[in-house]
Amino acid sequence: NEAQKNLKNLNDIYQKYIKTYDENKFKLRILLKKFENYGGLTEKEKTSMRISLELLESTRRDSINKIKEFLEDDIVFYLNKDKIFKIKESIYYEKPLIFLNYMEELKKYLGVKLTSDVKEKLMEHVNDTNLSIKYNASDRLIKQLDSICERFELTTSKEIKMLLNNTRDDLDNSKIYKKIISNNESANSVDLQELLKEIKTLEINIEELKFKIKDIEKDIAKAESDTKSTLLELETIEKKIDSERKEENSFNVARKILKASKEYKELQISKYLNKIAELSVKKFSDINNKENYISKIKFVKDTYNIVLYDNNGIEKDINILSAGEKQLLLSAIIWSIFKLSDRNTLFTFDTPLARLDKENRMLFVEKILGTISDQVLILSTNEEIVGNLLKIINKKINKKYLLLNDEKEGKTIIEEGYFL
Repeated sequence: NEAQKNLKNLNDIYQKYIKTYDENKFKLRILLKKFENYGGLTEKEKTSMRISLELLESTRRDSINKIKEFLEDDIVFYLNKDKIFKIKESIYYEKPLIFLNYMEELKKYLGVKLTSDVKEKLMEHVNDTNLSIKYNASDRLIKQLDSICERFELTTSKEIKMLLNNTRDDLDNSKIYKKIISNNESANSVDLQELLKEIKTLEINIEELKFKIKDIEKDIAKAESDTKSTLLELETIEKKIDSERKEENSFNVARKILKASKEYKELQISKYLNKIAELSVKKFSDINNKENYISKIKFVKDTYNIVLYDNNGIEKDINILSAGEKQLLLSAIIWSIFKLSDRNTLFTFDTPLARLDKENRMLFVEKILGTISDQVLILSTNEEIVGNLLKIINKKINKKYLLLNDEKEGKTIIEEGYFL
């Protein structure tokens, strides 16, 4: 927010500078037009115009000198240049003829053969053998003619005309510049000075604004870069926070699920323990000959210790129960657990009636042994499940075996049958 606020302030300042700059430029154009209408020139314009005037005058003087030299030195030759070129051509063709006049003298120095070769070469340059020697020009004259012809080859009539026209144009422009400077100097100097002062002030302000605009543009560029960096950092932080929040949410959801699962499990266990306790009380009452001896059973959470209550709701110490009563209570609890679980598990009872009295034995055989499961293995002595007790469950018995101890052999012999 701070970076964006700083960027906004810089942009506001920038817009203010731009607006002021445009306004000053507009005012400057109006003042310059007014200054121009008054015939005014700035010092810079005056200097520029004077320099231009001097250049024009200098160029015009050079052109006049060239024209003067041409009129004084070359005009006669220029007017007769065609004749001069013809004379030069004639002199060129006369040269071989002049050399041929010296053949007899050359024989004395070169001999007949070499002189004959030279003559042959010279004749190749003679176009007309009947041509007579008219000028017999000296080397100095030939050089002068070459120089004149070379100048005329470089200087055409168009160039001379252009030089004259340029001189005339330079003169006209020079008159215009002189007139402008003269009008400026004759104008109301006070008004022009005031206008010039305003113009200079505006020009200074405009230049200062240019520097300020450049500086503020640099500041804006830096602020934009800083803002971009800040936004990127903020985006990174937000992504990190969002990721952490998602992880935290996932963790919280998992924790809530675990908590709900634990609470549900505890609730189900509590309900199941209550059902076991209720059924155990009922079953204990069925197999115990003492009526209303125990009215309520409670299982302690976590430890599963057993708490007993009498008919008045007073807690009953489990240690006051006899060994037989404890067996009946434990059997009632085990019976209740497996009945509620719907499991048909094999049960083995080893001398189950040893601690029980006669009445409790009959109830135990009928209510526990006969109903706890479809698969029950009973290890009984000849004093336990016999007589009437055997009759109670006899219909449910599938097999009977006798376990005979052979002390001599040190082994147990198994035979089908039961006690007589």
